[in-house]
Amino acid sequence: MKKKRGCYIKPLLNVEKKQLKQYLCENDFEWKEDSTNRSLVYLRNKVRLSLIPNLNLVFSGWRSGLFKTLSRISIDESYINKAYNSFIKTINYWQCGKNGIIYCKNSEFLSMPDCFKIRFLQEGFILLKIDYRVTYSSIINLIKPCKEGQSVSFNGITLTIKNNILFLQKKIYKNFSKKQNGYMIWVKGETSFLIKNIKLVVEKRNGKYTRLEHNGFLKIIRDEFSEEISLGKISQSKYINSRGKEYDNFILTFNQSRQLLTRESKFVRKAVIDYIERLENELKNALERERLQVRAMGKALRNLETSTIQRLLEYGNIPKKKWKLYFANYTMIAYRIMGYKKKPERDEMNAQELSLLQQLETVINVTIIENISKNVPHYLIYQDCRDKATEVFRKVRSLFISEVDRITQKGFELME
Repeated sequence: MKKKRGCYIKPLLNVEKKQLKQYLCENDFEWKEDSTNRSLVYLRNKVRLSLIPNLNLVFSGWRSGLFKTLSRISIDESYINKAYNSFIKTINYWQCGKNGIIYCKNSEFLSMPDCFKIRFLQEGFILLKIDYRVTYSSIINLIKPCKEGQSVSFNGITLTIKNNILFLQKKIYKNFSKKQNGYMIWVKGETSFLIKNIKLVVEKRNGKYTRLEHNGFLKIIRDEFSEEISLGKISQSKYINSRGKEYDNFILTFNQSRQLLTRESKFVRKAVIDYIERLENELKNALERERLQVRAMGKALRNLETSTIQRLLEYGNIPKKKWKLYFANYTMIAYRIMGYKKKPERDEMNAQELSLLQQLETVINVTIIENISKNVPHYLIYQDCRDKATEVFRKVRSLFISEVDRITQKGFELME
């Protein structure tokens, strides 16, 4: 990451958080912290709170090594940019054609090294006024050699080779004209009419309009759940709509919402059930994505745990024939605290269980390192790991409630 990019300057990029806090405390400055920075729901916090502390313990020089590598990359990039700016003056630059197309000689483009092609294409994107981020993988696919007459498209950009000319064009999305002909019809009640031989009918079905009216639905909620509302089992509040009118607002669970559908027409039932199914599918997909992210992080942490346990065994001069037993015992500490009698398959654990497991494994790793640094006898370290991991488990397990249960308890708001 660069300290300066365009008009953005990041002077504190290489300064650690603890250094900033120390400076603020010494100079009596107040500061505010985003509460989400402590939530393991976000991948950035899993890196900050789980991965980086373990890196600091096992590879104490990783940060300075990373900055040195970035510095070398920056020096190389500076040289490449100067070389590119000199090279670009020796060839024909992008030419502007019709319909938002730009072009250049394909033979000159092919003669460039890949690092020049990437910069040349990026400058072409600016000429095309592309106002979104083009992914690096898309650029790599675009710089691959194309045959005569071939077109390739990635990320909304099309590259075409024709008669030794390379054409670059962004995808055009057609907007509907505001001047298109149409009809607007206001209907007060039940009726039917013809428009160009098409019969349109507006009618009631089983005493209910096919459109679910908000006022009517509130009456149904009060009637169906009068006891639950009076006992405070259903949350009730007020909200003001866009026209400034105040309405009651109820928060229902999925099951309560389904219960209400028995009071509605089949048209309303189908529409709401479809909507609830979409919500549930989106939730399942989100939970699976989170689980895969946590699982990937867990694999890295597991490698760190293995090296930490091996360091402990070497510290305690444990015979190698007993290493397998020690590895098994230390690995099972976190599982037993979580209630498992035998080691479970991690791929079958949900995101919340994996996050909790990672927290416990991090505590165990840190405890081992701390005890080794204090020259504590190796046979006392196992019990210390159990005690500290158990203490953490009691404090944090309530935070790892299933997302499905949380949303089911809260329900969803029935808005206008």
